[in-house]
Amino acid sequence: MTALLQALQPFFAPVFTLWGTAVSALEIVAFVLAIVMVVLNMRVNALAWPLAIVSSLLYFALFWNSKLYGDASLQVVYIALGFQGWRYWLHGGQNREAAQITHASPQSLITLGGFVIFGTAGLVLALRAAGGACGCRSRCR
Repeated sequence: MTALLQALQPFFAPVFTLWGTAVSALEIVAFVLAIVMVVLNMRVNALAWPLAIVSSLLYFALFWNSKLYGDASLQVVYIALGFQGWRYWLHGGQNREAAQITHASPQSLITLGGFVIFGTAGLVLALRAAGGACGCRSRCR
C-alpha cells in the first residue's frame, strides 16, 4: 500500500483551492467519473459500473492517504458492490443474459438492511480498535 501511495503522491498535490479547501487532481478525476457514472446509471447503461469501480478506487487511495480509514473502507464496499452490480446487469437475467433492471423486492431490502446494521456494527468495532477514523487513539474516542 505504501508503494502505491508513494506512486500516487503527485496526484494528491493541490491543483486549486475551493472555498478554502485544497482540491487534488485525483479528487477531480474521481468526482468526474462519479458524475458520469450517475448519468449512465440513470440511463440504465452498464458502463456505469466500471466507472464506479475506478472512482471508488481513486477515493480509496485519497482517503487512505489522508488516514480516513473509515471512508477508505467504505470505498471497498462500493468496489465490491460495483463488481456485483456490473456482473448482475450483464449476466443476471434469464439464460445469463443482461438483467431487466427493476425495483428491489421487500425481501432484498430487509436483507440489505441487515447487512447495513451488522456491517456498521463491525466497522465501528474495527475503527475503535484501530484508533478511530483519523487513525490516532488520542483524538478519536
